[in-house]
Amino acid sequence: MPPGFSDDFRDALDRLFVWRRDVRHFRTDPVDPAVLDRLLATACLAPSVGLSEPW
Repeated sequence: MPPGFSDDFRDALDRLFVWRRDVRHFRTDPVDPAVLDRLLATACLAPSVGLSEPW
């Protein structure tokens, strides 16, 4: 059974979708390795066609 989502979560997700944008200029300071590890671990949770997991 999928998880239920609170109104607060839905509101935050709506704000995130409105906020998102195409970034063309990036900061030059390094990304904290712990943040990068978390981002990569989260990205690996994305579904892939036929469980091909091309990453």
